[in-house]
Amino acid sequence: MLPQPNFGRDRDPGKGAPEPEGDDPNAKPKKLLRLQIALWVEVVSAVVAGNILAFYTFSLRSASVAELTDVYENSNMDLDQSPAETAQAAHDFYQSTNFLASNLVIAGFA
Repeated sequence: MLPQPNFGRDRDPGKGAPEPEGDDPNAKPKKLLRLQIALWVEVVSAVVAGNILAFYTFSLRSASVAELTDVYENSNMDLDQSPAETAQAAHDFYQSTNFLASNLVIAGFA
């Protein structure tokens, strides 16, 4: 959950936060409107993050073994296996149903 903004101090802590008298007596309090805006920003951020994860998942599934081998050969990581073996293992993992299902479930919940 994203951090919630500070809605400011109450004007009168003993009575809650009385709103100034306005033109419309049925208008929502300002704090409620601010909270609704904050929640909408949080929802939109979660949807964007889920879409980015889904896009990244499909881009990893479309990577070939040769592309992954190039990535592992050009990296400065200490690998236990050769870059070709690591690339093949990564390709097999990216093509698995487990990888696809777990990432799409997380993207769907986001």
